[in-house]
Amino acid sequence: ILADYPEIRNACQLCSIDVEGHERQVLEGIDWTSFNPTVFVVEYQEFREDGPGANLSCEWEPILLEHGYTRVAETPMNYIYSNIPPITPEMTNESPSLDCDPEL
Repeated sequence: ILADYPEIRNACQLCSIDVEGHERQVLEGIDWTSFNPTVFVVEYQEFREDGPGANLSCEWEPILLEHGYTRVAETPMNYIYSNIPPITPEMTNESPSLDCDPEL
């Protein structure tokens, strides 16, 4: 889809992915040679009607790390990644380990 809209693709600085468990497929489908937003916001928690589900980031986080992104923040449902080096000492964290628990 992004190939059909180069003006949007080239100007994008933030990409939010919330596709109910299909995050890996979306990230695997990105042409990283032409699409490199500064920030990705990715839902990591499995959707369940009865409450919070499993952390699914183990399935797709390696793709972002491989392409130079670092997890810089999180919300109750999303991890936030950036490809810009940290500016302040508070932001200098090593890339987190894959901390999902498929048993949740």
